Amino acid sequence: MELPEPTGDLNDVGPALGPDALRALLDHTSDLITVVDASGRCTYASPAVFRMSGFGPEEVIGSDAAESMHPDDRDRTIALAMDQLAGHSPVEPIVFRQVAKDGSFRHVEALVSRLPEDHPLGLAVITTRDITERVETERVRQNNARIVGMVAEGCPLADVLAAIAQHVESQVAGAKVAMQRVADDGMTLRLACAPGLSAPFAAALDGIEADLDSPVGASLLAGHPVTVGDFGSEEMWPRVRDAAISDGYRSCWIAPVVSASKGTLIGTFALYWCQPHRPPPPEQRVMDEAMSLATVAFERYRIEEELAFRATHDSLTCLPNRTLLYDRINQALARRRRGELGSINVLFCDLDRFKEVNDRFGHPFGDLLLAEVASRFQATVREVDTVARFGGDEFVVVGVAEDPETLARRINQAAADPFIIKGQSVRVSCSIGISTASADAGDPESLIREADMALYEAKRRGRNCFAHFEGVPEQRSVPEARR
Repeated sequence: MELPEPTGDLNDVGPALGPDALRALLDHTSDLITVVDASGRCTYASPAVFRMSGFGPEEVIGSDAAESMHPDDRDRTIALAMDQLAGHSPVEPIVFRQVAKDGSFRHVEALVSRLPEDHPLGLAVITTRDITERVETERVRQNNARIVGMVAEGCPLADVLAAIAQHVESQVAGAKVAMQRVADDGMTLRLACAPGLSAPFAAALDGIEADLDSPVGASLLAGHPVTVGDFGSEEMWPRVRDAAISDGYRSCWIAPVVSASKGTLIGTFALYWCQPHRPPPPEQRVMDEAMSLATVAFERYRIEEELAFRATHDSLTCLPNRTLLYDRINQALARRRRGELGSINVLFCDLDRFKEVNDRFGHPFGDLLLAEVASRFQATVREVDTVARFGGDEFVVVGVAEDPETLARRINQAAADPFIIKGQSVRVSCSIGISTASADAGDPESLIREADMALYEAKRRGRNCFAHFEGVPEQRSVPEARR
């Protein structure tokens, strides 16, 4: 692009250099040099004015220099410049926004120097430098620090992701952000954040399977970002493609979010555009930085959820532990007091002769058996019931609004069916003690203690059966006699 010829009398600006040398110097400097007179009108502008604002020098000469300033910055900038020219404040860069010919604006800093008295070109020389990239870089840095601070302070994940999405959408023109989390099954993606998408399109993105039938799945399986330049020419991913096109979106960029500590896939980060689009390098940098922030956020909350799970669940079977068991019983008792539940039964289950399995096959084998038992017990109860590992080979089932004997028989049968562990067929059985919460009272400790005492009675009867608590003396509960 050929730059317009500058106007103004260069002989008056730098007679020592000569007009040709000075013009060559000004032609090759990226800074804008302007001269203004006492009324604030421009009397000279170097060729850089075209690169910086889109105006040619001939369009600037004779105009009011203040017209190029953003209206919100104008009064402050003029006041600072006049103070410096009058010697009331030290000469230092003045930062403001400069309006370009197309209506956009650039961040600039200007140094104002007073010319000698009665200089033919005017009052002052202004050297203006474009600092837009520096300002934007600093703004991005501050925004990134703010988001990292939100994560460190434990702000809700939804708020952190919304802040990331807002930042990206303000930096990447026309883009809409969507983020998903990998569900516990490791394959299903649940929508975590999509503030700019319509409800139907957001619903289409929720519950996607991470397979090759979607860009989300392709990204996860490939382990690197996937770009769809135009959904209209894409034959794969029909669910996402059809939902995107019907909502006016034509292209997307999507990347996997990988756990830094485990290397596992924990989510996705995606942008959608309403026109065919492939992100250029500047947009790519913004997206990469945002994805890093999303990774930090997802990782932090994944760790918190994992720690919370470990605090309330057994590490071997993943069943609720004693802490969560007591809480579940308390919740059931509270619901019964409100009239929301009928009977509440606690079943204390103990595997018969489990010690013999450990002695014969070893403890690792026994652990595998316990995990299988836990899985069967969990499949035996209803969704409203709770199965917890109490310790060792002891399990506690909390059943609500169901005949406890019916539940006990299902548990007995589940335990009695053969188990195949490492190719070895193993048979065990289960003895069960049952306690029932009274109509007007009950607490977790009492119910579990009574079920434990009833379990002793079931063992005494020959094992592989169940017994109700009927006021058996507490001193009869001898753990060694139950094995």
